[in-house]
Amino acid sequence: MTWTEPATWYANLASFYAAAAAFITNPAGNVLLVKPTYRDHWAFPGGYVDEGGAVSLTVFPAILVSRFQRLGSGR
Repeated sequence: MTWTEPATWYANLASFYAAAAAFITNPAGNVLLVKPTYRDHWAFPGGYVDEGGAVSLTVFPAILVSRFQRLGSGR
């Protein structure tokens, strides 16, 4: 690893990360939660926002995955 001046190193660090989550309910008041394989707990669907991406598109992959898993389980 080569030496980098501290000012240069700090200037190249990412300065902002954005994430989004959705609170989704149905008419009966049930709340949609997802169980990511990389976590020990349930959570609202969401994720990190890609650079230049729309915040609203961040939650759709998690919603689709949870929906297809539920359909595949026969529930």
